[in-house]
Amino acid sequence: MGRGAIATAVILFLGYVWTDWPINYVGFGMLPYFVAAPTCLIAAGMFGRFVDVGGFGRWLAAALLCSVAFLMHLTAGMLVAPAGVLAYLGVWFARRRRGEGLPISRHLGVWAVPVVVLALNAFWWAPALWLSATKGESGFAFVHPEGSMSRIVQLFTSEAPAELILVGLGLPGLMVLATRGLGRGLALAGVAAAGWFWAYTAADLRALDFLQPGRHTFALYSALAVASGRRGRRSSPGCGRGRGRRARRPSGSIAGPCSRRC
Repeated sequence: MGRGAIATAVILFLGYVWTDWPINYVGFGMLPYFVAAPTCLIAAGMFGRFVDVGGFGRWLAAALLCSVAFLMHLTAGMLVAPAGVLAYLGVWFARRRRGEGLPISRHLGVWAVPVVVLALNAFWWAPALWLSATKGESGFAFVHPEGSMSRIVQLFTSEAPAELILVGLGLPGLMVLATRGLGRGLALAGVAAAGWFWAYTAADLRALDFLQPGRHTFALYSALAVASGRRGRRSSPGCGRGRGRRARRPSGSIAGPCSRRC
C-alpha cells in the first residue's frame, strides 16, 4: 500500500470519526471497542494474506492478531469470523477453478486459527460463560427499532456526508483490492459486509438486539475508509517504481531503462 493510499485512507477515516458518531465511543468509555474495530481490519487482512500465499509467519501473525482483537472486545468475532470465512472459501474456490486447490497445510492453518483464538482467550470467556446467567439486559443500546429501510434513508437525509463518501469510494476500492490479493480483498469485503449486516439489516431482527449490533456501523465505515485508499492506479508489471529505473532480468543481467511510464 503506497504512501498516497495510506494518506487517503487515514484522512477519510479521521474525517469520518470526527464528523460522525464514532468519537462518542471514547466519551462513553468504550475505548476497547473503539480500538478493537480497526484491529479487526488488520487481523482480517493478515488472515486473508495467509490464505493467499501461506507461510507459518503469516499464520502466526493472523492467529495472534485475531486473538488480540477478540481479547479487546467480545464482538470482534462478529466481524472477523465472517471475513475469514469469505476469504477462505473465495480463495479456495478460485484456485479450484484453476485446477490448483489449496495445500493441506493451508486448510489446517485456517481451521487452527479459531482454536488458537479460543485457547488464548479461555481465561476470560470460560468464566464469562459460566456466569452468563447473571448478566443483565443488553438489548437497550446500539439497536435501531426504526428498521433497516429507515436506516438506509437516513444515509441520504440526516447522517454525516462522510458515510456516503465512504460508500462511494470504498465499494470500488474493495474491487480494486481484490484484484491485488484475492484473500486480503475478500477479508476486507467480509468485514464491510458483516458491518453492513449488523448495522443495517439487523435493525429488522429484534432477536439480535442483545448483541447491540448497531455499534458495528463503525467497523463498516472503517473498512470502507481503508478500501478507499486502494483506488489508485495499479503499477505496470515488470517496471520499477521510478521512471527509467533499470530492472534485473531473471538471469541476473541488467535490462535497459523501462520504456513504460510506471
